[in-house]
Amino acid sequence: MVMASNASTDLYSENSLVKFKNELPTAVAVDGCKIALQSINLDNKYGNIPNGILATKNHFILFHTQGNTEQDVNPVASCTITDHDMTIFEFVEFITTNLKKDDTKKFEIAIINNFKRIRITLRNAVLLVHPQINSWLNFTTRPPIKFKGEAYFALSSKNVRENFSHVDFSMIPTSPSLIKVQLEQMCSNVSGVKLVQDLAILKVNPAQYPIDIVCKRKEYFEFNCNKLSTLSASLVDENNYPLHLSTGQPTFLKLQVKKFPMKSHVLRLSSLESSDLFSDNQNNNFQIQLKEPINFCEWDVALTSICLPTKIDMKRFFTPSNFYIILKKPNVVQHYLPLNDLIDFTPEGFVKHLNEKLKTSLITIDSSTQKLVDVFGAITFSTEEKNVHIFMSSTVEIKLSGLLAYLLHHTKTATSPTEPVVMKGAIKQLVLMGKLDFKRLYPHVIFLYCNFIKPMTIGGSFGQVLQMIPYYNGSAGGDEIMKYEAQHLDFLPLSMNDATMLHFEMRDASGGNIYFEDATQEILITLVFRKKT
Repeated sequence: MVMASNASTDLYSENSLVKFKNELPTAVAVDGCKIALQSINLDNKYGNIPNGILATKNHFILFHTQGNTEQDVNPVASCTITDHDMTIFEFVEFITTNLKKDDTKKFEIAIINNFKRIRITLRNAVLLVHPQINSWLNFTTRPPIKFKGEAYFALSSKNVRENFSHVDFSMIPTSPSLIKVQLEQMCSNVSGVKLVQDLAILKVNPAQYPIDIVCKRKEYFEFNCNKLSTLSASLVDENNYPLHLSTGQPTFLKLQVKKFPMKSHVLRLSSLESSDLFSDNQNNNFQIQLKEPINFCEWDVALTSICLPTKIDMKRFFTPSNFYIILKKPNVVQHYLPLNDLIDFTPEGFVKHLNEKLKTSLITIDSSTQKLVDVFGAITFSTEEKNVHIFMSSTVEIKLSGLLAYLLHHTKTATSPTEPVVMKGAIKQLVLMGKLDFKRLYPHVIFLYCNFIKPMTIGGSFGQVLQMIPYYNGSAGGDEIMKYEAQHLDFLPLSMNDATMLHFEMRDASGGNIYFEDATQEILITLVFRKKT
């Protein structure tokens, strides 16, 4: 079957490029059949207004306060942005046209900062800004207020006040990282806390034009009907906001329907869906409550795909016990210098951090002269082409923690991150410490642990590992989401009966927890269950 956004428009005039309904030429019996997305062809002319903005209403609400609070008076005007693609000039003109209903100078708006930022001038007025707008342009950090049950950020002034957006207005169309293809005629997931009808989740290359994706691993879902007369599809982004496209070529979805000789079903899970039940859920370690228990005696399970954030929280790698420097000088007590509170993960940021540590912690007061004295002499760090150097005015022995030595390429592995590595330097000598490379800490493989499969041998121990997932750091490439699709379905036996709670954990090669930079970013896991023969 092929769905087309320009079909059946005589019956469904509201059809668009991202939400459309097709009437089939004849009803099709689909009892016992399943459906999957085979390919998609999409004209990706995205707009520059974020999808989250267009999914809400009443973006700006204007009051003339005249000494009263905004709750005491009725709004003078309000406006909702509906276009997905606007220049900053069009944006400003739209707001002023819809909010400035009279000639009094209660409200003004202007463009500043080389046509990238917005200035709003208020006189005896209050302007309520929708949270999505404030998150996008960041007008204020003040707490929101309530207006008719909704949270808004208030810009106000009794006389005159200028409010500036602290984020540049984007001239570049906003494109999604993922596209979810939702089909109304498929069954929702068994997890069932939310109604989920995602037929496929596709990783998008922003540079690709147009989008033409063939699914490497088709995921088949059951129909919620026995006879099929219509197909209704919608396309949303990773935040479940509808895609907003400019006019372009029609969207096409190629679907495949087939019967399976062996009983099976697909379960797509989200790290967010049971957060109301398990308040300590994080996207690296979460539990999901199923709507119905699964008799695991009858099924094997395999991972078909997973969507993961690509940015790791670097700070989690460092502790006072594994990231430090020890300075030792004859007849002087050695000094332990922890570096675990590093924030800037660049060679320049590391050197600045280390020099500040030296300046604040190595200076002592001489008891005889009551003067400040550096007992280790002048020690300074510098960087050149990502290499870190140290200059010592006197002979000092330096011990690097094993983790720091590994980051500086002094050692080939970080198997002993707390065991110090000794460096020696003579008086007035510039010593090359090495090339600082924080990327060496990023895992190349993520182990997906779960509580519902039988343990397998992992190195010298047993572990409930569902899949080893090749992983890459997306900070350099800019992608915030990666999608892994299993080349082969490795079915594993299940370990419990009638389970209603699934538990997932992400760990690295050493067994430590993986922490993502954005702890709120959604993890999407797709499992397939196969009936045991």
